Amino acid sequence: MCFWLGLMPLTAQSVTITKDFAQVPMASVLAMYKNQFGKWEKPDLDITFPYAVVRMHLEGSGREVTMAKQTLTLYMGTQTAVLDRYTENSNEILFLIPARRPTVYVDCGDGCDRVLLVENQQLQPNSVYDCTVKFVPEKRNDEEIDKETLKQELLVELAAVLKGQRGDNITQSDELSNPAIQSDTEPIDFNLIDSAPSNDGGVETFTIRGVSFNMIKVEGGTFTMGGTPEQGGDPYDNEYPTHQVTLSDYYIGETEVTQELWQAVMGDNPSTFSGANLPVETISWDDCQVFINKLNYLTGKKFRLPTEAEWEYAARGGNKTHGYKYAGSNAIEDVALIWDGSKVLETSPVKQMKPNELGLYDMSGNVYEWCYDWHGSYKSTAQTNPRGNLSYEIKCMRVMRGGSYLSDSPECRVSKRNGSFPSTPKDDFGLRLVASATTDGLNLVSFIPQNLENGYEYVDLGLSVKWATCNVGATEPEEYGYYFAWGETKPKFNYHYYWDTYKLCNGKEYSLTKYNNSRNYGTIDNKTVLEAADDAATANWGGSWRMPTDVELTELCEQCTWTWTTQNGVKGFNVTSKSNGKSIFLPAAGHCFGTSLDYVGKQVFYWSRVPAMKGEVERNSAIGLKTNMWDKEGDWSYFYRCVGATVRPVCP
Repeated sequence: MCFWLGLMPLTAQSVTITKDFAQVPMASVLAMYKNQFGKWEKPDLDITFPYAVVRMHLEGSGREVTMAKQTLTLYMGTQTAVLDRYTENSNEILFLIPARRPTVYVDCGDGCDRVLLVENQQLQPNSVYDCTVKFVPEKRNDEEIDKETLKQELLVELAAVLKGQRGDNITQSDELSNPAIQSDTEPIDFNLIDSAPSNDGGVETFTIRGVSFNMIKVEGGTFTMGGTPEQGGDPYDNEYPTHQVTLSDYYIGETEVTQELWQAVMGDNPSTFSGANLPVETISWDDCQVFINKLNYLTGKKFRLPTEAEWEYAARGGNKTHGYKYAGSNAIEDVALIWDGSKVLETSPVKQMKPNELGLYDMSGNVYEWCYDWHGSYKSTAQTNPRGNLSYEIKCMRVMRGGSYLSDSPECRVSKRNGSFPSTPKDDFGLRLVASATTDGLNLVSFIPQNLENGYEYVDLGLSVKWATCNVGATEPEEYGYYFAWGETKPKFNYHYYWDTYKLCNGKEYSLTKYNNSRNYGTIDNKTVLEAADDAATANWGGSWRMPTDVELTELCEQCTWTWTTQNGVKGFNVTSKSNGKSIFLPAAGHCFGTSLDYVGKQVFYWSRVPAMKGEVERNSAIGLKTNMWDKEGDWSYFYRCVGATVRPVCP
């Protein structure tokens, strides 16, 4: 069976709807096509943001078309994009593709490999991209036709249509105004974003699957951060020295994230206390990142956790501050329900107490709120938009602020600092959202999710594997993230040189319990690559993420150009592919011996998933990537397995 692609003009009935997605929900698109073409088959897709439609008309004999309808399929990653295969009397297939810069593959069946169709191309939301697939005999003009060549021609033509190179096949015309189309209002069972954000005097409102939440604009300014005079004698040493901080405009959640919002985004509710309008709790910092990644994917915005400075500035009331000790009052009973020996020990619904000067609720009490920063010592110098330490300094903790229903009043002060391990969930740990702002508001701060594996972004450098844009434990390329001993999956405070804290041994370097082939070094198992349970990338990121092999490290070193640079104030290497010009940034995070970091800002140090098992001197070591500011390219070497080093994941 051979394919030939023809181009079919849109008929009068082929209405391409909406010039503004915010005004016409995707349900209307689906209703239109259901009404126009008949039976639906529910796709394995979560329709939560604008899509484009590819309508493929099949021409040829009945048998050939029937076969094609069973085999011709478009894919997005591992998800099929087929929306409907129509009835046996129809010769059309409808495909649904995300409009936001999709990467799409097509499978023509007959044992063909999937072929890249569209890579990272912006499509017009809700537009119809029409094409015709024509099946022709395998002989033409008495000459044999190469079936695979015809299939490749199909792909090239269809790719041209989708990329907008064939304007006659892309129309964005009538708005949804046809009464005959609108009359079919039978609901379709899909989860949808009900509305786009609306703006009302500095308040942005989002509604996701029926759940609304407000983001309030905080005008930037300069304030004194830390144990200022109104805090009295309560501040701890870690609230000093006080220092000047200047912040740009940003948006912050009017309330803590509620259980109903968490449920709408995640599909579950981890909270100990149950209630739609209660703050979500029993969540770790790592859990917050998963939630935020999915929320960003659903909304197309870039929400995040607040920095510690953003949290304190907002709690103090921003540039509307009255200089209160707590968030909105000098009397804790005005703004928070906290433990006083008599109150019920549980969370309270949001917005029950008095808001602060910015209209923010529960920034004192209810649940602790995770912040972006690692917990570290303050500096006395003035700072602009600080983001805290790039790595952990005090017991591997992330900052928490605001106190909780279990706190006493001093714990709920606006300058009080707390922290916890990022993997730890407790029934008084919650979160509040933040998003950066532009002069035109939150609507212009867009996040286009692309090149994602299990929610984490990668860069295709044209190598045998794709490389993550961030280290494990980091949310930005410049952040160091977590340090791991080789074969361990959790960060720790002490990477002791004497091996007594190393998980895969019995307290000594010659007593390895795994990944060893010499009786002189412990238990022999002859394992030559980390198992998934011991791979820090797999254990923390899931999906198909893993640590790189020594061969993949060599490939990164030899097939890329390494340039020592400074990116957003952080020193490291810009690693650029020699084949396609794409790059990743590797921060000079150094490594960790004992409780201290060495060679920070001077050396790049990453683990592979391969143990060193060749020479006797190397058997208690593992292979890692090591290069420094004086080298022009990367190289790998051997390091003791007990050393703490960063991990940059890869995926197929």
